[in-house]
Amino acid sequence: ISENEINAFSDGENGLYRWDDGGICAIARIAFVGKEYARINTVYTSPEKRGHGYAGALVSALSELLIGNGLIPTVLADEDNPISNKMYLSLGFTPDGKIYEYTKNDTPKKECAIFNLRK
Repeated sequence: ISENEINAFSDGENGLYRWDDGGICAIARIAFVGKEYARINTVYTSPEKRGHGYAGALVSALSELLIGNGLIPTVLADEDNPISNKMYLSLGFTPDGKIYEYTKNDTPKKECAIFNLRK
C-alpha cells in the first residue's frame, strides 16, 4: 500500500494522514518512529462519517505501511472508549499493557491501553 492508495498527505514532520472519500473522512498521525515500534495516534473520524469504517481503513493502511518498513504498529487507546478499543482488536491489534497520561502537576489524567500489531 502506498501513500497514494490511502489518499494520504503529510504535514511535514508531523506525519498526519487522511482518508479521503469525497472529502476528509478520517485522520491519523504516525507520531513516533523508533527502532522497532511506530505509534499511530490522533485517530479521528468526522461525526457525520462515523460507522463507515474510515478510521479502521486508515489505521489498517498505515499499519501495513509500517509493517512493510519493518516496524511494529502501536496505538494508545483511551480505556473509556470501547468503540476505538473494539476497532483496534478487530484490526488484529492485541493488548500489551497500560500507560497513564499525567497532567502538568503529575496527577494521573487517564489510563490508556497499549495495543500492538504483530504479524
